[in-house]
Amino acid sequence: VRIPRKIDEGLGILLEEIAGGRGDGVGITIVSGLVQGGVSEKSGILEGDSVSKIAIVEHETGEEVAAVGTECFDYDATVDSILSLPAA
Repeated sequence: VRIPRKIDEGLGILLEEIAGGRGDGVGITIVSGLVQGGVSEKSGILEGDSVSKIAIVEHETGEEVAAVGTECFDYDATVDSILSLPAA
């Protein structure tokens, strides 16, 4: 799924942890909704999806310039990974 990035705007996804909470960073975090009018609204992401990786791709070349894995992360680790990506 490709999500266009906009300056000073988030990804437009709401996340929910459905397993974890042990404090070890391991868990299952899913998409619990999409922000109305947000950049992800028409991306094909659905409520209940699990995000395993987020990558930043150069628009012109399609080359991946940064990526983070989020598979089997609890909520906090998922958000920390996403926030570690460079800003738009």
